[in-house]
Amino acid sequence: MKERLLFLTIIALIVNNMAIMAEEQASPLEATATIRRMNFIGFDSSDIDESGRAILADLVRREIALAPGFSLVERQDLTAVLKEQELKLSLLFEGSGATNIGRLIGADEIMVGRIGRLGTLYIIILRIIDVETGAVRSAITEEYIGPIEDLRKPVRIAAQRILGIPGIEVKQGEYISIDTEPPGVSVYINGLFEGSAPVVVRVPKPGKYAVKLSAEGYKGWAQNIAVDTDSTYFLKARLIQQEKNVDERIKALQDGRTALLTFITLYAAAASEATLYAFGSDNIRLYIGLPLVISPLAFFGALKGTEGVVMNSGRSLMIISSTLWGSTWGVAAGFVYSLDAAAQGRNETTYNPAFAGLSVLGGILYGGAAYALTTSPEPFPAARAWLFNLGSM
Repeated sequence: MKERLLFLTIIALIVNNMAIMAEEQASPLEATATIRRMNFIGFDSSDIDESGRAILADLVRREIALAPGFSLVERQDLTAVLKEQELKLSLLFEGSGATNIGRLIGADEIMVGRIGRLGTLYIIILRIIDVETGAVRSAITEEYIGPIEDLRKPVRIAAQRILGIPGIEVKQGEYISIDTEPPGVSVYINGLFEGSAPVVVRVPKPGKYAVKLSAEGYKGWAQNIAVDTDSTYFLKARLIQQEKNVDERIKALQDGRTALLTFITLYAAAASEATLYAFGSDNIRLYIGLPLVISPLAFFGALKGTEGVVMNSGRSLMIISSTLWGSTWGVAAGFVYSLDAAAQGRNETTYNPAFAGLSVLGGILYGGAAYALTTSPEPFPAARAWLFNLGSM
């Protein structure tokens, strides 16, 4: 009986010692499971507006509030505190002033973030700063490609990763990033319009996709691509300008315009000289300077007057020949006048200046009449030019 009692006593002592040892081992674990008070100050970013930064900051604060081992320190007047301390988020991100801000808001640690953009790539950086030491305790970077509206998910993922929340499965998704030269090209993927380049398109799943690009004045561009799982396919294309298809009819209707413009420019110079001579001017400067002014004016006037109208070679011949035919008025008058003077026995060898003015007037009248008579949406046949001049003769 005594032996049995002694055995039970020994067993009880062993069980009691084991319980004491288990309690001693559990005490350090419980001591280390302290709750860290944390506040997220905000995102420093020049690529996202203030409203967007505020929304993303609230998402991070929500993750802190839900994360095990952390307690979110709310501070409604945080912006006022920053202004009072004359601190900016960019300085806090580098660790400057973190100790003062953390003590003012009653936090053990503060978290700050920064979002930058490189083309279509967003880079999200989060840092946890120890308030007591001012040192960066932890930092993490998350990259994202896609529309800015979907930036919420990678921000939450970055927050969960830096807080050590287990069970995160990071999946980027599949994207096609398209950049073109020139920009503004219409982008079609599998026949559906997805916007104008540069653009980032999220596709539903990995696989092959047909990309087509089109822009007015450029040759079409097409390529089949394969997008891998959780990856972005970067596509840069340069479109080639398309040669303008000139309508043969329009080309035919304008084939006499160059000859007419050349003639009018030269005729204007000669007409200005003849006009000065008709008025009896002896000013050499006027004889040099006036053609230099009149010729360009006549050219640009004719250029504007023949724009978008039929000016085939037949009509051009009609106007040029009629202008020259009208200019012979002065020559013919001078010839008749000299014959009359010879018949009356007068010896007159000088040319009457008035005849030069008559030539200019006749050329302008005949040329203007020819332009008006040949106005038509159809080409003017060259044969009629000779009939017109013969009839006027």
